[in-house]
Amino acid sequence: MATSTKTKLIAKRSSKYLEEALYRRLFREGALLRALGRSSLSSSRAKACLQVGGQVSIRKLRDRKCFRPALKLQETMARRGMNLTLSDHAIQLDLVAKARGISDAEEYFMNLQESAKNHLTYGTLLNCYCKELKSDKAEALVEKKKELNFMSTAMAYNSLMMLYSKTHQPERIPNIIQEMKTNDILPDCFTYNIWMRSLAAKNDISGVERVFKR
Repeated sequence: MATSTKTKLIAKRSSKYLEEALYRRLFREGALLRALGRSSLSSSRAKACLQVGGQVSIRKLRDRKCFRPALKLQETMARRGMNLTLSDHAIQLDLVAKARGISDAEEYFMNLQESAKNHLTYGTLLNCYCKELKSDKAEALVEKKKELNFMSTAMAYNSLMMLYSKTHQPERIPNIIQEMKTNDILPDCFTYNIWMRSLAAKNDISGVERVFKR
């Protein structure tokens, strides 16, 4: 009876609670990094547990803007033979850009296998260019993404809109909105936010109100 009750209590725990507990345990006295540094992992189960734990820990480090430790952990996992998913490659690309700079991020992207150069990694590289205000490279990459049919979500358009907003070119944003409509790309909250701010920057208050009422 006691065992059954305990099982039910564990089942009711949220995933966030379990992740927090795992994170604390893995990082207690460097346990995770020591485990990853071993010459071999005794079983596929142990390897899978470490991979899950590593991914949770990387996410926590990124949330705390500890980009260098997160990158070190990601690279250690890769060296130990743990499989990187397509999203893992995008995360590592973002970490390289933040920890080592855009040039290293470009090199990392170029060295990826073709199968890993998908909408996620292309989108991450575009976001890096936009954050660094590298307009020429961002626009060239957008054209490449269009050729590959990787412009199917609002995310890439949002990055480009943010670039134009930061480089004081709000007049270019309506064209992006129109392109999204033409291609049946649904705007998200971030799209509307940037759009309204671009209109406000031009003192187009009535335009802001029209967008707000959509």
